[in-house]
Amino acid sequence: RDLFDSHDKDGDQLLCREEIIRFATAEYELTDLREDFIEKLAQGLFSNGSMGVSYDKFGRLRQMLAIERSEVRARARRAEEEERRRRDQEAEERRQKDLAKRIKAATAMLEACTQRLPELEVGLARAEAVAGPLLAEEKLGSSELQAVATKTEAATGEPAAVLQQVQEHLRNAEQA
Repeated sequence: RDLFDSHDKDGDQLLCREEIIRFATAEYELTDLREDFIEKLAQGLFSNGSMGVSYDKFGRLRQMLAIERSEVRARARRAEEEERRRRDQEAEERRQKDLAKRIKAATAMLEACTQRLPELEVGLARAEAVAGPLLAEEKLGSSELQAVATKTEAATGEPAAVLQQVQEHLRNAEQA
């Protein structure tokens, strides 16, 4: 009874809407009661023609406020969970976009390497052809040997440069 009386500020033995709102805030931490809930309280607990809740319905008022507090907390938890799911989904979408971007970059680099392979094969075939006399069974003099070695070295320069570029593309693809 003391709790009821402490919230019945005007002493009319009824808790009016404003007193109910103050009571809900003080005792149940319900700081923002929905108008439809207050209307539900009024319809269910206000006696015929009265403008408030009498002491005999105070217990039911407390039950309804406790239920509302539970529902408010559940709505807040659902909203927090939904927000967490939304953030997780956005993070996953960013990860997927980043992954797709990295795959695209790596694929482009690998395609660039693949396109250079025929050029490398041609250059190596030329270098082998120039180096052919070194593998022949006939004996070469030192000046001939030196000339073929110089031509072979020059012929391997282009494929070596292409190979170096391909290797650089592959390293970049690994990092992507």
